Amino acid sequence: MADSTDYGFTTSEFGGAVQVSYFDYREDILEWFQSRDLQGGGYTWEALVRSALELQRSPYADDVEYNSEGDALFATVSSEEASEALKDVFRRLTTDEAFRLECMAHAQRRGDLD
Repeated sequence: MADSTDYGFTTSEFGGAVQVSYFDYREDILEWFQSRDLQGGGYTWEALVRSALELQRSPYADDVEYNSEGDALFATVSSEEASEALKDVFRRLTTDEAFRLECMAHAQRRGDLD
């Protein structure tokens, strides 16, 4: 699999697994997070992605091993299919504000966002 970038989404293969990283420093996205007192870094994205996968009842929800940092979400998945599922989640989170709000509310109920 070739490395790819889409909305700050980057993947690479390593040891049979797919390493995923994501960051989004577009001004409109950062302003959206800041207006809700959220940083918009890796831990925020992790909370939203966990919620999105759960809300979508994704078969890959348990396949993601998160290792986020302040600036970016980092994760490892075991298949290219799981990587594509994550990419779809990021696309939807960055383009569908209603879905982003639904995931944010779900993450807050779970205690993943302060």
